[in-house]
Amino acid sequence: SLEDYKGAILDASKAVELDSANSTFFSDRGFSYHESGDYDSALKDFTKSCKFCSICAMFITDLFLFAIQYRS
Repeated sequence: SLEDYKGAILDASKAVELDSANSTFFSDRGFSYHESGDYDSALKDFTKSCKFCSICAMFITDLFLFAIQYRS
């Protein structure tokens, strides 16, 4: 439900505050933003995730797939 994603966003935001260089936290929060319909925030977090782990194919794939959905 939407409330579950809001809770996940809050949890991931707390994690980002503790370790703002952890790409997984940005990716997790980006997914929750995406699922809650906040596509602009999701794209920002997926982009930040790639910044911290540019060789991680999982995050690059997330960003690519998201961009296709976001633009259509």
